[in-house]
Amino acid sequence: EELEASLPTQLDRVTVVNLAAHGWAIAEETTNLLSFSLSLRPQLVISHGGLNDAFYGMIVDRTLLRAYSAIYRVDEFALAYGPDRDVTLNAPDDVITAYLSRVTQLAAVSRASGARLIFGLQPAWCGKKLSPREAEACDDYLRTFSDGMLVPTRVLRFPILYEQLRARAIDGAQDRGHLYDFVDLHGAMSRAGANEHMFVDIAHLTEAGNRFIAKQYRDVVLQNLRSRLDRDDMMGFSDGD
Repeated sequence: EELEASLPTQLDRVTVVNLAAHGWAIAEETTNLLSFSLSLRPQLVISHGGLNDAFYGMIVDRTLLRAYSAIYRVDEFALAYGPDRDVTLNAPDDVITAYLSRVTQLAAVSRASGARLIFGLQPAWCGKKLSPREAEACDDYLRTFSDGMLVPTRVLRFPILYEQLRARAIDGAQDRGHLYDFVDLHGAMSRAGANEHMFVDIAHLTEAGNRFIAKQYRDVVLQNLRSRLDRDDMMGFSDGD
């Protein structure tokens, strides 16, 4: 809603459809794209992620991660209370390599269907100087998890992993600009001040935070839409000529 509302009124024919779901990782995004989203014949596909992928990627099956670049939603309560709780965290490089390879795959699938992927790296709490209210909310959120889920350990390792992911994503976007546009939302959010209340927990945002994200996406969406409209106009002129 925030993104659609931010677009110029001249683009009243543009519809923004939010098909995301709480807790998804890149595997669920890809499945949704292939099984449903592409049937809508989108011009643009936005993949807003990275945070869940980094958290889940630390504890997914290592063989699946390394051999098949598999990052998927993990049932953390089963991990905490199941019979096998001896989990060793995966190496950051394995997590990052797997995730970015799947983003590239998502871009290729979108392109083959006539759509352009916009890849936004989701902002995380650790990239912003938190307000006292944000810090309290994040602490309260993290206390809801048990030690068995390895959340405290993953939280400690997450900031370094995520900065490494961000750096790799920036470098990769230069090589893969023909496939997708990269929006560094994590970096953009780091410029928000401690007086700005953006986070309600370590990942989810306030209304102000959502407006901030929509504004970052807006320019990239407009650039893509205008280029497509210009191309369609040129094709129409050529056909008529």
